[in-house]
Formats: sequence, C-alpha cells, structure tokens
Amino acid sequence: MSIVEEENTFNPAAPDFAFPEKVAQMSMEQLEQALEKQQGTLVLQALINYATAQNLVNKDNIDKVLKLVERTRDRLKSTPDYCMANMLLADIYLWYYRSNRYSINERTSVDIEFEETEDIVLGDYETSDENSDASLTSPGFKPNASLGVVYWCANDFANVIKSLIDQALAHEKELLRVPLKKYSRVVKYKRHTWDYYPSVYDFVANKAVRIWDDIAYVVWDETRICKWKDSILEIFVCTYPKIS
Repeated sequence: MSIVEEENTFNPAAPDFAFPEKVAQMSMEQLEQALEKQQGTLVLQALINYATAQNLVNKDNIDKVLKLVERTRDRLKSTPDYCMANMLLADIYLWYYRSNRYSINERTSVDIEFEETEDIVLGDYETSDENSDASLTSPGFKPNASLGVVYWCANDFANVIKSLIDQALAHEKELLRVPLKKYSRVVKYKRHTWDYYPSVYDFVANKAVRIWDDIAYVVWDETRICKWKDSILEIFVCTYPKIS
C-alpha cells in the first residue's frame, strides 16, 4: 500500500479517499465477496483500501486494521496470497513504527511481554492441494494479545516483522512459480519492474530486504544484517544463474 513510498510496494486502487468512511465500508463489502471466491488480488486490494481509509479516519484504528488483515490472511488458501498478505502486514507494522519512531524507541521491552515459542502458527491455515507441501509456521514471538501496538517498543516491532518476513521467504518454490504480474492491481510498478522482479518471490525478497533494512538495527548488529542480506542475494544468484 502507499504506506511506504518506494517502487516495489503495495498500491491502493483509486476510490475517492476524500470520503474515507465510505471507502472503508465499500472495502469491507468487496473483501467478503473476494474472500468467498478466494480471489487473492482482490482481497489484497480491499485490505489496502480499508487500511488506507481507516488511517485517514483515525490513526488510532491501527489495531483494528491489523486484526482484520490477520484474520483475512488466515482465510486465504493460496500460499502466494498468504505470503503477500504477510508482507502487507509487515508493511503496515513498519509504517506505524516509522510514523511513531521517536516515542517507540523511548520504550523498553519491559512495557510488553512476548511469549517466545518453538513453533508459532501465524494463522489457522490449511494448504490447498496445489501447495500441499507448504507449512506456514514460523518460529518467532507472539505479542500479548491484550495490548495493542501503541504499547510496543522497537524490539517488539522488529521481532514481529522478522517473523512475518521469514515466513514469507520460506516458500521460495511456490512463489517462484507465480508471476508478479498476477498482482499488478496491488503492486506499484514502473517500466522495467516485470523484468527485474518477474516472480512473486522476487518481490517478496526485495521487499524483505527493504523492510528489514529499516528496523534490523533494533535487534541486530551491522555484521549480522549484512550476512542476512548476503543470504538473500545468494538465493537470487542460484535462482537466476545467468545474472551474476
């Protein structure tokens, strides 16, 4: 969505955001219709429009937006759709962190308790027959459900964003099979976007580096950040041997 202004990000459609309450209502109606038919691109478009509209109505609606995106993601049956929804969530978390960076950075991890687990299921997800080998679970951190993001510290945002990114990146084979053009209605693109980022995995990996670059310093040192980025670049080299 246009929350993070850069080339390879999510793009809202063109409803009249001068009337955000109306846009939010229409987006909810479109969302239910798209979910019923499992039309992933239209689901994402409705979520993006809803999030944009709610932000214009009241920035304190952030928890309402996040809960809706999470619940919707858990109802998606396609692995690429699920992973794109995860990246949208990461995008929204990053936007909120960026918008409130100074106050958030003053908080400590004591302000919110995180439950560390060996295996967190980020959604009640059942894979479709096409992606029966997919496993949408990821080690990470589960925030205290009784507290909204307004109480989180920087470390909390970093941990949740990292879990969402790792989960999306774990499905390389499935995402490489799907052209990014499938999501052209919700992805900002320029003249050569489809050449540089032909698959959904290319988009997800590129966006993962951009997002993590912005918040990784909270939990990682410079050396570890560079190693993580190098590992992503190695995947690109292996995937496209002609590019070196």
